[in-house]
Amino acid sequence: MLGGKIEVPTLDGKTEIKIPKGVQPGQVVVLRGKGLELPNQAGYFGDQHVRFKIHFPLKVNERQRALLEDFAAEEATKEQSFFATGNWSELIAENMKSQNFMIGLGFVMLIYLMLSKTLS
Repeated sequence: MLGGKIEVPTLDGKTEIKIPKGVQPGQVVVLRGKGLELPNQAGYFGDQHVRFKIHFPLKVNERQRALLEDFAAEEATKEQSFFATGNWSELIAENMKSQNFMIGLGFVMLIYLMLSKTLS
């Protein structure tokens, strides 16, 4: 959640990677050119994918529990104020910038162009 750095094993030895802030379970970081040599392409290497497995503590002490509860309360307040102040439009605008949205929009436009050409 806080980010940081960690060493991971690669075919060339250990490589230090940056853990992004807010990393999620299952999130992947790609190490370009650190994978296996590509078949029939001597000297060219594929990518190595590092998938994050995040382990949550099974037990927490009272201080840790209090900190987590404070954090949860602050996040809930932040989320409520986000929607109460009408910032939902910012959320939509943010999602429209994502790569998946742009790919989907491009696909819809392609279908539209094909249909309009076919029907005209």
